[in-house]
Amino acid sequence: MPGNKNPKTRKQQSEATHRLLLENARKALKKRGFAATTIREVAESAGVATGTVMAHFGSKEEMLYEVLHHDINNIAEVVFASAKPDLPVCKSLQFIGESFLKEYASEPDLYANFLEHSLFARGTWGDRFTEQVEQVGGQVAAILSAAVQRKELHTNTDIRAATMTFFANYYFVLIIQIKCRFADVDAGVTQLRMLVEHQIEGLKR
Repeated sequence: MPGNKNPKTRKQQSEATHRLLLENARKALKKRGFAATTIREVAESAGVATGTVMAHFGSKEEMLYEVLHHDINNIAEVVFASAKPDLPVCKSLQFIGESFLKEYASEPDLYANFLEHSLFARGTWGDRFTEQVEQVGGQVAAILSAAVQRKELHTNTDIRAATMTFFANYYFVLIIQIKCRFADVDAGVTQLRMLVEHQIEGLKR
């Protein structure tokens, strides 16, 4: 049409609305928490109808899940982009775990709230969070495999088992931090460092 050289497609409009809703949902959840946040509040802050919010998320719980999923993707992207490839394997794994913990601690109430509601999600969102963990796990496994090739770790190291052990240690610390709402994240970081160091020492034998 004349005078409209760059019209937005329906898909582009939908994606822009979705980003706007995610941003406003995150603000509401941070300010009021999951229990007090309402679909109407998010709709009003975004300048859309409540039906639009429901069309994009389906429910308040799914809205929370999507905000957290989006945040974790962003955190993981930053963490792995800033990880130094020449670090020893122990330092690399410590850096990954610490970076996630410190990021959560930067907005403690928000992330404690998010994680409390979603850590054991089921159904479609449970599958999506599992897939997300597996993607991070793939990068952890790559770090461990590279360490074996560099002879930092024993040649018989079971990469899958080592990856699972790293996550077991990380989630052990994470759950403790969620319970105290990341009030003592430095203690959590110290604990994780010790656990990872112990794990890696065992893999060198």
